Amino acid sequence: MRRIIVPSTLAAAMVVMLALAGSASAAKPEPQTIHEEATELIADCGDFQVLTDYVADFRYLTFFDSAGYPEYARVHFTFHDFYYNSVTGVGFAETETGTNLVDLPSDAEVTSSGLSYRVTVPGGGVVLLDAGRLVFNEAGEAVFEAGPHQVLRGDTDKLCAALA
Repeated sequence: MRRIIVPSTLAAAMVVMLALAGSASAAKPEPQTIHEEATELIADCGDFQVLTDYVADFRYLTFFDSAGYPEYARVHFTFHDFYYNSVTGVGFAETETGTNLVDLPSDAEVTSSGLSYRVTVPGGGVVLLDAGRLVFNEAGEAVFEAGPHQVLRGDTDKLCAALA
């Protein structure tokens, strides 16, 4: 449920980036782009679920150390979402952007910054906000958090009420 990294996309990108490591130069980052479309569960509201149909574009830049091994990746992303009630289909469109840093030697340590989720209800304001900076350790545990992270914390009551 965390958009900090879309696991299937990241795993595929890591395989490609590591495969390219042998021919890489320490002086020049290697770019890669990925396009993804999917549906994601955001909240279980009892009588219905809040889902998002999204279109996402990722631009990965892999940086190499002086020996030519992948050191880290910077991932810029843009999501175009439609958040909706799974029963009625009523919902709202939003766009989010952000940046992730991935420590490639650990294959898990991540820093996420930017806007991961935002749902604004016309006339009602923001009902879901997950933005700021998060740092995760190799075990996937949040070790630093700055800003509101409602999805990460499961604070989706306002979103459920807005789409009820």
